[in-house]
Amino acid sequence: MKLSNGDMLLGSFTQGLLHGQGVIEYGNGDRFSGNFENGVRCGKGEFRSPSSSLEYVGEWADDDVHGEGVE
Repeated sequence: MKLSNGDMLLGSFTQGLLHGQGVIEYGNGDRFSGNFENGVRCGKGEFRSPSSSLEYVGEWADDDVHGEGVE
C-alpha cells in the first residue's frame, strides 16, 4: 500500500492496518521491518535511517523502542 505522503507499507493487514510481519519504507528513505500490532510497531524490529546513520535493532512497544536492543 502506498500512502499519499510517499510511505510504502508492505505486509499483512487487518482492517486496513499492518498486523503481523511487515515493512514500512518511509518517503524520506527510513525503513522499519518487524512486527506490527494494529498498525503500531511492537515486538522485534529493525529501524534504519540512511540519512542520519541511525540504526536500532531490538524490541518495540507502542510504536517506540522498548526493552533490549542495539543501536
